[in-house]
Amino acid sequence: MASSHIQQVHPEHPNRLSVRNLATIGIFSILITVIAIVIAIAASPVLYFSLFVSSPLIAFITAPIYMFMVLKVHKRGTVFLYCFILALIYLISGTPYLAPWLLIAGFLGEFVMAGRGAYTNLFRISISWIICTLFRASNGMIDLWFFSKQYLASGVSREHYDQVTRFYFSAPWVLLILLIAAVGAIAGCWIGAEMLKKHFQKSGLLQ
Repeated sequence: MASSHIQQVHPEHPNRLSVRNLATIGIFSILITVIAIVIAIAASPVLYFSLFVSSPLIAFITAPIYMFMVLKVHKRGTVFLYCFILALIYLISGTPYLAPWLLIAGFLGEFVMAGRGAYTNLFRISISWIICTLFRASNGMIDLWFFSKQYLASGVSREHYDQVTRFYFSAPWVLLILLIAAVGAIAGCWIGAEMLKKHFQKSGLLQ
């Protein structure tokens, strides 16, 4: 029934993103970004909260929104376009060197979603969200590893720079930060899946 509905809406290109699909992805991507910015700003005054709690909290809270977006559109290109919008935001926000990092996340996310029925499979959608989360959680690391001059020029104090460097240049700390972020993404996807099953299983969309 779900597939026949899609064919009625897009009889010639049932898998092509429509203007309505693009608008849906844009709206939800901006919503996720706004929530992420609010949490990041609230966490920024406390270094440890910013490093260890901010990313998993963002991943947890926004996972259901991301999953709803993907299921609502359920077409290839959704994950990449979401990451592309994030890349554009980084491009215009003064950190254009991070944009390619998000595009890589988009390519990997679409790779995970390759195959028939992936865009209606909660497990595959969850994996794509974990990938997006890990790339976003490592943005600050990329800043310090490859663009330390630009990072210092952004206005952060030398003391803050030295504190963050102590964590981001330590493999065990980096792995722990990414692991906690992944746990937040997994927990958010689990909650999101339970919420969305009630909405989408009735329509026959979920696999």
